[in-house]
Amino acid sequence: MYEKFAKQQNSPIEDMLSDQGRDDIKRVEGILIESFRRKYGHFPPWNSIGGSTAGQTKVMENNINIVKSFCQPDDYAINPIVSRSTIQELSKNPEWEWYENYLHAVRMNLLILGMEYDKALEFVNKNDTLGTYERMKKSGYLRKRLIV
Repeated sequence: MYEKFAKQQNSPIEDMLSDQGRDDIKRVEGILIESFRRKYGHFPPWNSIGGSTAGQTKVMENNINIVKSFCQPDDYAINPIVSRSTIQELSKNPEWEWYENYLHAVRMNLLILGMEYDKALEFVNKNDTLGTYERMKKSGYLRKRLIV
């Protein structure tokens, strides 16, 4: 069912079925699982294996800090990388979905390129002609608390 949806013309997620999309997802999963293992000495409770070996070999020091951030989502004042919204909320609010897609680009630069958050944000902002980050700040979205 997902594949049929993703393969429709002008699908918002069609690139996730490409080899590049799948490889990126696997690599990031391997990075996050291995970073967790290095930080806490064991796999996360929801994983019994290490994920992609391509990702495991690409772990950088700041990836370990990212995992620490994910494991402390309540401290959002110093945690700009954790989503502010659940998937259900995003499916009902296109503005928030836009913001999270924007932040996703920042997060991917952190994980794959090893950038620090401020550098990744600056990089994404340089290529944004819509003023997305300023809109997020003005709307208060960056202060929104994630409630799961």
